[in-house]
Amino acid sequence: TAAANNNPSICAITAAMTGGTGLDKFSQTHPRRFFDVGIAEEHAVTFAAGLSANGKTPVYPIYSTFVQRVYDQLIHDAAIQKIPLIMALDRCGLVPGDGITHQGIYDCSYLSSIPGIEIYSPETYNEMNQSFAQSFENKQLTVIRYPKGAELQYDRSGFIDGGELSYQDFSETAKDAGDPEIVILTYGRITQNVYQAIQLLKADYHIRLIKLVKVYPLKMKKILTLIGQPKLVYILEEGIRSGGIGEKLAAGFAQNDAFKPGKVRIHAIENPLMEQGDLAALYDCCGFLPIQIADEITEILG
Repeated sequence: TAAANNNPSICAITAAMTGGTGLDKFSQTHPRRFFDVGIAEEHAVTFAAGLSANGKTPVYPIYSTFVQRVYDQLIHDAAIQKIPLIMALDRCGLVPGDGITHQGIYDCSYLSSIPGIEIYSPETYNEMNQSFAQSFENKQLTVIRYPKGAELQYDRSGFIDGGELSYQDFSETAKDAGDPEIVILTYGRITQNVYQAIQLLKADYHIRLIKLVKVYPLKMKKILTLIGQPKLVYILEEGIRSGGIGEKLAAGFAQNDAFKPGKVRIHAIENPLMEQGDLAALYDCCGFLPIQIADEITEILG
């Protein structure tokens, strides 16, 4: 809504989900730029592409689980035509309370196969605002994904902002010179769990946490520079493993002959048919609780 106040080209589209996607205020503030197309997600993408082709800046908020319906339109009506379009994906990652059908754990895997797409996964409101600002400037097919619920609170003051990623070093030992012993890469809400796991490990290891904001395409050169040559690169992803960002990172590492870490491990969702449960229960099922993450890393390093 704030961006639309200053940019008369911005429009918002919903597929009968005004309240669920938080568009109530926009629909009241800019009624002539708000479009509810009904339960027709596929039409919403084609309609957005048409608006974009005529000089508008459409933003289409939609639940991650429903984006599966619009894969064809995103390729044929946006990507192939090179038409800018912004998809705001709500309820990404594990979703408590909405039922087994609403787990938003597939989107990174299949959307990253679309030519020319950019995918952002901000953890904070500030990162989300920056992602939208960047998407308005880039003018291409862009996805901005975020979880159900409010921003989680913990101490982020130590993170160094690197633009499309941020990072922080942790150590309570004298081993903090040179490359870290452990590098953990992650993105989105699960970063808090990684941060808490590091508190359990930092007395024994020099650890670098890299949080991606733009998760695709990956800035491999910059990422490799930050990783160095550690004993372990550990990738944690709140999404399915197959085709996910973790596998893309691992493939990028394998294609760089100079990159020789001790070990690379991906921890992602192996069973994509997740059951219903609260977030803590879902994290427990996936091994995503801080103590589980810390124990796995300790076991890997022997």
